[in-house]
Amino acid sequence: MPVTVFRSPAGWGKTTNFARRIANDKKHRRIEIYVPTHALGLEWQALIKQFDPNCSVRVIGGRNHEAPVGQPLCSRYQIAAQVSKAGQSVYTRLCSSSSGERCSAYVGCNYIDQFDAGRVFIYTHAYLPLDRGKLDAGVPDLVVIDEGFASVCLEKVEFNISLLRHPALPPSVSALCADLANLMQSGTSLNSCVANGRKRGGGLNAAAIETLRTSAPQPSPGQSDQQVLATLGTAPNFEPVAKLLEHLGRAFAHKKTLQSVDFDPKTGKITVHHRRDITRFRPQSSQHAPPEIFLLDATASKEITEAFFPGATFHEFRARRNAYVVQCRSSRCSKRSINPQVHTDPKSKADAVHRLGEIQQLIDELSRDGKKLLVVGPSAITGNPNQNLSALVQVPVQGALAHFSALRGVDAWKDFDAVLVISRNEPPLTAVQDLARAMFYDDPVPLQLAERWANGQRGYEIKNAREGVDVEVHPDRRAQAILEQLRESETLQAIDRLRLIHCPEPKLVVVLSNIPLDIEVDALLTWDDLIHGSRLEQAWRTAGDVMPMVPKWLSANHTSLWSTPGSAKKRHAEAC
Repeated sequence: MPVTVFRSPAGWGKTTNFARRIANDKKHRRIEIYVPTHALGLEWQALIKQFDPNCSVRVIGGRNHEAPVGQPLCSRYQIAAQVSKAGQSVYTRLCSSSSGERCSAYVGCNYIDQFDAGRVFIYTHAYLPLDRGKLDAGVPDLVVIDEGFASVCLEKVEFNISLLRHPALPPSVSALCADLANLMQSGTSLNSCVANGRKRGGGLNAAAIETLRTSAPQPSPGQSDQQVLATLGTAPNFEPVAKLLEHLGRAFAHKKTLQSVDFDPKTGKITVHHRRDITRFRPQSSQHAPPEIFLLDATASKEITEAFFPGATFHEFRARRNAYVVQCRSSRCSKRSINPQVHTDPKSKADAVHRLGEIQQLIDELSRDGKKLLVVGPSAITGNPNQNLSALVQVPVQGALAHFSALRGVDAWKDFDAVLVISRNEPPLTAVQDLARAMFYDDPVPLQLAERWANGQRGYEIKNAREGVDVEVHPDRRAQAILEQLRESETLQAIDRLRLIHCPEPKLVVVLSNIPLDIEVDALLTWDDLIHGSRLEQAWRTAGDVMPMVPKWLSANHTSLWSTPGSAKKRHAEAC
């Protein structure tokens, strides 16, 4: 499939240009757009219709998405989730079967009706790893994937080892599953077992895995919700086993070392770190040409993109942000250091309270005179209403709070005056490696897993100066790519919510973390200077309209800032 990636800062015009192209497109019969959220899909729809009001654009919501009347699109969305979890087709089991049996609410169903005839269909990223269903019609001619999508394609499959020995397993896979269980408990490599299973066709061929999936009793659309649950409950859910077998078959077809499956002998839990591939754009026959696919992502990673679309072509466009960037150089501003709630030690808690208070002081200062300030940080600090997490900092009514991992594509803050980014979105080493084990589980080259972060020197893009800092890095470039997507790229995504490329006047960007970014920095300051201002600035705030620049006077009247006339003279000289 021809895949082209456009990497450029947010606000460069990628979305507008593609919306115009789609609105004016008379060549392609069906166009599909994939976005992080339903709300962003509605923005795409409105933008396309600005260029062509008559263009048929449908924004597809999930079964549990609320319709305009305030009710979920599907009245049976809760039961649908149970059917999906069991690895069965929701459409054929609840909506319409191959025998013609239909759900009593099929006619007039808001979920079904949204797939009616159209030319442009907008889906959320959650649809990307799903096979093309009965309602999706044919493979599109043109596909646009907006923003990073990889996270929706990574999953942890967890189940107990007893499921590999369940008596209800179909004969076509039971022997292989029992061998796998024995090898896991003995701590032996699974490679030989999988190789033997492949040779004798015992459980790793597609037919055997499909038999495993269809071995459980199957609900039908005419059943009530209670009957569906009863049907699903009459047999174990073998979908995790099916995913394990698929995963092992693919992994050992490409490599000898398995790094993506964990077994805990104490609990008996098996964990599979799995990447779900994107297959919904594959041509349905040799007569159909593959669609053109375009990825629009300001921080796209080549390593991550090629795990899904090998051979993708990258085009990078750089643009200067119209901003004055101030960054802290002396502190990582870790989430733990500013969150009193995670500490039991009185001193550590007091230190976190003090530092959080300093951040609130900075927020108040940046919000003076009615300035509209966007504050972005970890959800533990800036809050997350979807998880009932309260913010530990506040902004005035004209400001806004946002948290990492919920920023991409959001256009609501483009008219704000300033942005403050608190801390950095840096997961633990194990979390990054788990993502890498899922993302690259079938890469022929084994991952270089580590027990601790390494140190690496990174430089700032600072005007008329050169300065760097040690940062935590991963020795494996693929794991490092994932880390940078979560850490550096999330901070850049926060900064770019202000749409800095085309704004007429420079906007203020303040970064409370010393992590170097791909952005030009105007001022690197220590934590104290950034929060409180320089000593001269602090003295000026209390001096009134006149402040003598005499070292003896400064040290006598501001002893907390200068202990001697000599120190005042030195600082005065440095400031000048």
